[in-house]
Amino acid sequence: MHVLSIVGSDPPRRDLPLTAPEASMGVEPFYLSCACCRWDSKRLGLVAEKPNELGSVLDAMERSAWPTETWEHLVEHMLERRPPPPPPMSRSLAKHIARVERSSGLVRHDMARVSTLAQRWTMQPCEQSYAVSALRPRRVALLCKYSKRCATCRHILVRPEPRSSAFKIKLLASHFLPQCVVFRGAHGLWTLVLTNPLMDAMDVTLRCVAGDVSAQHIQVPAHVDVLDMDEDSGAPGSDWDAFQHGTKTHRNHAYLSVRVHPSTSVLVLQIQWQSAAYRPHTFWTHIPLS
Repeated sequence: MHVLSIVGSDPPRRDLPLTAPEASMGVEPFYLSCACCRWDSKRLGLVAEKPNELGSVLDAMERSAWPTETWEHLVEHMLERRPPPPPPMSRSLAKHIARVERSSGLVRHDMARVSTLAQRWTMQPCEQSYAVSALRPRRVALLCKYSKRCATCRHILVRPEPRSSAFKIKLLASHFLPQCVVFRGAHGLWTLVLTNPLMDAMDVTLRCVAGDVSAQHIQVPAHVDVLDMDEDSGAPGSDWDAFQHGTKTHRNHAYLSVRVHPSTSVLVLQIQWQSAAYRPHTFWTHIPLS
């Protein structure tokens, strides 16, 4: 948006040097000019002898415009054709009207004292009064900040700040650690599934205490939210053996095979993981074999 500036006309003398004070001083008539498009108000006749008179000249031009004059003439015409006020009601007629209203059960109300439908709908209409002076205040919905607990251990996961409207989220280890799930496979093996919950690829190093793992070092792909909407058809079958076919990755999952003794009831794993955004971490996990 460009602003109009008040400028003066060029001085009559053209032979003045550019360094002379008179060369930079405008003379009358003064007008409005735009420095961007070079428009000026001279073409509209909006000029004044003094800079502070441009406002009054513009106001006079707007008042003399034909829409304004037509509107003023129309208002004067309608005022002249206004019908005369009705004659005052006689006293006997007023008594007769009041007598008819009382006999028919009609009650005359001042509409300024009657509540509107919008005012009565702020609550149940049957709970609001027809009189404006008896309206009840509208109920304000109670805003509560809830805490979120775990359904298993009942620990608080999300707790609101006492002096703020924001929620303080307690980050869980399950949001960062790779998830481990096992299920029975072929040839007496167990299939170990590692799930990456992060948005970055994760490097995992495994060590089984009482068994063998098909791969000790594996990179689990990053988690992509869009892929969760597709059907999961890349999981290996029940006859899959990672010792023969190699480790398999699908989406944010990695599939490995674990060989343990038949009498082993708990699979003990030491897992070390790291990603581009997090330093290496090591933890132990105990997975029951059933």
